[in-house]
Amino acid sequence: MVDALQTTVLKENEESSFRRSHARRNDSLITESAIKTISEHGWDATTAPAVAEAAGLTYGAIYGRFIDMSELGHEIWTQEVGKHLKAALTTIFHSLTTSDEELIASFEEFARPSRHLVAAIELVLAGSFDPALSIATQEIASLLGSEIAKRKAQDPSGVGAAVAVVTASVALGLLLISDRSWLEGLDLRLVLEPFAKVLRNPGEVIELPVDYQPFVRKMEYQSGSEKTDQLFDALATEIGLRGYAGATIVRICRRSKISSGFVYNHFENKLELFKALTRAVYGRSLGAVAEYIGKLSTSHRPAFAEAILWRELLNPHINLARSLALEANRLARYNADMRVTHMSIEEQTMMQRTKTVSASEKAYKTATFHLGLAVGTGYYLVPNLVPDIWDLPYIAVTMPSEENNISLGS
Repeated sequence: MVDALQTTVLKENEESSFRRSHARRNDSLITESAIKTISEHGWDATTAPAVAEAAGLTYGAIYGRFIDMSELGHEIWTQEVGKHLKAALTTIFHSLTTSDEELIASFEEFARPSRHLVAAIELVLAGSFDPALSIATQEIASLLGSEIAKRKAQDPSGVGAAVAVVTASVALGLLLISDRSWLEGLDLRLVLEPFAKVLRNPGEVIELPVDYQPFVRKMEYQSGSEKTDQLFDALATEIGLRGYAGATIVRICRRSKISSGFVYNHFENKLELFKALTRAVYGRSLGAVAEYIGKLSTSHRPAFAEAILWRELLNPHINLARSLALEANRLARYNADMRVTHMSIEEQTMMQRTKTVSASEKAYKTATFHLGLAVGTGYYLVPNLVPDIWDLPYIAVTMPSEENNISLGS
């Protein structure tokens, strides 16, 4: 009888061990499949059926482990991808004090990121609008805010804090535009080497000129139709406040006081409306940045021009515009139709800058364009996470203590 009891206990232990092993295997499958789905399709498309299919499990296996997708997203951030992004940012801040090579290597990790980093930044962006994922946005905001505050305390002039803002902005910007087609085979060291020297050798604080026009703070659509312009303005506001997923046609119509009939007579759906807004605004904004820098460079000097532009992009008054730009970039990564619209504007701009140059010059200009795009894209995100950075002395970064021939913002 004792032998029978021991056999039963042994069998139960084996079965229990098997169930635990099976559960761990399923957990691992769910986690990796969720990260893959988020990085390839975005958070809005990460549903229980999608994760289950990617994992080769049943739909019920997901809800047998998680109450809902919000709980899954929270665990993916806290236990997996959030750790990767926080570690990468901590490393890049540390590399400012070590060597140019380590700083360059850190930037390259963001420029050609792992699946975990791509999923992490997607959760940060989604967390700006989805309360269930706000932990991702809050933790990165806290990390950046602490680093900036620490550097302000160490250096009351604000130079160290400005360097931290620029470093974080470019790193996160590189991550946000890491899907660009021209990046394949592109040697970013052409611009990262001098850029690393700039960041590790900032200049002195110099007062910026005050006799300049502020950067455009109101979007102009110029659609040729007053109603369409009203619609664009309402769409931009709704997306800035709620994200693309939350900006419904009903909300857009209520805000614009334009009927849904008008919308559907001119646009097939919300995506077509957003694509039309992107065509109306994004191409013009890229041109406006170049024109703005050009005028300020002539009236003052290039370093002043870049510092003024950078500060203007951080202006608290354009929070909604920055959120709109981030959502357009985010959707372009995961939606093929938006990607064609969004990327064609960038590619046209880049081709205009490189069409008359030699092959070697083209490589450098393409790398410079990519870095400039990363600067601008990062400056859409960082000030929305850490708002009180507008008045830092960016001239110390654009006029380093050691001369380096690189235009950082163009």
